[in-house]
Amino acid sequence: MSDLAQLQKRLGYAFRDETLLQRALTHGSYLSLPGQSETRSNQRLEFLGDRVLGLAAAEWLFAERGEADEGDLTSAFHPLVRKEACAHIAEKMGLEPHLLTGAIETHGSKTRVSILGDACEAVLGAIYLDGGYDAARGVFERFWIPEADNLSYTEKDAIVILHEWALKRFRKAPDYITIGQTGEAHTPVFEVEVRISDIAPALGTGRSLKQARREAAEAFIKREKLRER
Repeated sequence: MSDLAQLQKRLGYAFRDETLLQRALTHGSYLSLPGQSETRSNQRLEFLGDRVLGLAAAEWLFAERGEADEGDLTSAFHPLVRKEACAHIAEKMGLEPHLLTGAIETHGSKTRVSILGDACEAVLGAIYLDGGYDAARGVFERFWIPEADNLSYTEKDAIVILHEWALKRFRKAPDYITIGQTGEAHTPVFEVEVRISDIAPALGTGRSLKQARREAAEAFIKREKLRER
């Protein structure tokens, strides 16, 4: 593990339990390397950090946009918390040199984004466990808020498009149902259906629930030709 002191300085947070930070930087692929089968990956911290990030982003938007309605808040929320945004923040944090992975250099760009995004969420989860919500919110304010404009979509995310369309037509958000999971524990593949009213559902798959939901939304949009309306 490379020196973590400079990383903590960039984060603006000093860990009391540095093993939490080390775990946050350990991708599941690292466990497949010889002698690492007992090492703990960052998956649980990623799960927690995703929720911490969602709360911090929602809280900030709620205060920042006092006149915005639910639809506008949702549209502003997704760009802050999507995987690509977290990967961008991970680069700002300087996480990549500290990551423990299995041959990350052989992965494609999408996998790299996923690994960086997961690590970013895991670090936020680790900070929450080590220092509480205020500490985690402080890191959100340090990194996400200055980058908010840079995290906006060049093209609207499929989940946002479908959410806005469903609210407008049915006054109800889409339902995302997890219907299956395959693969090893550290490399799962999820299957998700998106359901809206009595319209035929659409299926998406991905290495995370977020990705599977986005793929399902994209499949629904393409089939129903929503971008053409």
